Amino acid sequence: MTTYELLSALFAGGTLVAVIVAAAIYNGQLKEMQKSTDAATKAAKAAEKAAIVAEGQLGQMKSGSVQTDKIIAEAHRMSDAMEATLKQSQDALEATIATSRNDQRAWIGVSDVVPANINGDWRCYVTITNFGKTPARIISIKVASVIGKTFPLPIDFVPEMKEGDEISKGVVFPGNAFAVDVALPGGTGGEINEKTKGFLGEFKGLYFIYVEGDIRYNDAFQIGHHTHFCFYKRSTDAPDARFRVTTDRNDFD
Repeated sequence: MTTYELLSALFAGGTLVAVIVAAAIYNGQLKEMQKSTDAATKAAKAAEKAAIVAEGQLGQMKSGSVQTDKIIAEAHRMSDAMEATLKQSQDALEATIATSRNDQRAWIGVSDVVPANINGDWRCYVTITNFGKTPARIISIKVASVIGKTFPLPIDFVPEMKEGDEISKGVVFPGNAFAVDVALPGGTGGEINEKTKGFLGEFKGLYFIYVEGDIRYNDAFQIGHHTHFCFYKRSTDAPDARFRVTTDRNDFD
């Protein structure tokens, strides 16, 4: 074998070895690339599964949130309904109590106003009666008598009630009555003297005598009430004629 043939054989053998080595390296790289591809595929599939699971959980959470909102809304509705029912029950109870109290309470009013000639001095007796079913405790009674030229008295007229006109009375039982003595203007039933020249000036002809007053009292439930009354008689009436109730200036609670 010549030197040239030897060198050619060596070169061919080296080239073959290089090819084999390159092929081995490429094969190794190919396997690594395949491993990487497989790992990436697994990761992608895992990510896809995770996304599907997350989407399902999100859907459940949304569904749960909707259900929670419905539960909260229903709880609010039930609470409002219970509150409304409770208020209705309280209103009904208060109305029942008020009705019972009005039925059982004391009612103080004036049952009669009668003139009387006491040794030539004309006065009147105001009879105050408890028309209710339970006792009343009188706090105060104020009564005044005036003479007026008009009937009825002017709306804005307020009779002067002096300190001496206030009379205190204790407990008045149901059906019981008591009288308050009131001096009439002028001291007589028909005569007009200086004392009877009232707020409208000189009186001539027909005039009216008024007896007006206010009663304050407490019922058995310790609730305060008042009764305002006004009675009148004409100068042309008999001196001993009873007073009549006016159509106004009377109220009570």
